[in-house]
Amino acid sequence: LVQQVTNPSKIYQVERRMQHEWRKWNNNSGGVSLNEYSTILQAFSHWTYHVTKARLMVVDLQGVKVERTYLLTDPAVHCDDILRFRRTRTNLGIKGMQQFFRTH
Repeated sequence: LVQQVTNPSKIYQVERRMQHEWRKWNNNSGGVSLNEYSTILQAFSHWTYHVTKARLMVVDLQGVKVERTYLLTDPAVHCDDILRFRRTRTNLGIKGMQQFFRTH
């Protein structure tokens, strides 16, 4: 966390800088990178849908790959309750989940 000196009521959450090449593997509307395709990350998005009994799905997977490890940042979550994450504007609900399965 970082607190602004001139206005202490402003606090920001930041991440450690990733020193490797940044990649985007999928997005929140069904898009999949064919150049950087990852069966593991596509399976992860599908698994989140399955393990939550179709209630949630984690998508918009982006970050860096270091050897055999993925370091992900800023994912989106689709929820069957479209109002659950309304402030993020990335929750496309069931429609977003359907868009994922169109290209999965």
